[in-house]
Amino acid sequence: MGFSEEYYKSVPESYFKKHDYAPYNIEKFDRESLDEIKECLKKSSYNDREMVQEHLQYLEQLANKVQGAILAEKSEGEVTWELEHDLVEINKIFEQVENVFTQYFTTK
Repeated sequence: MGFSEEYYKSVPESYFKKHDYAPYNIEKFDRESLDEIKECLKKSSYNDREMVQEHLQYLEQLANKVQGAILAEKSEGEVTWELEHDLVEINKIFEQVENVFTQYFTTK
């Protein structure tokens, strides 16, 4: 059975927000995917236009997800320095993959 209505009225709303809040962390599979993309860059193994486009799309979606998490956490008054660092890293990787795409897969 849950808490009574009197209990909910007696406790500040912010108490419930803090306990409902769960900070966002980049998932393990996303970190592994980033490592895989960095490895492709390091080994210069991009030889397929579709693969480069898929990686660009993935990086863009991940950056958007992290940016949304940063905004949500800031609205809760939480510290976001780790996510901000992650976002900078994702954007750097995106730029590198985008440069590969521009250099090898666009017509001049």
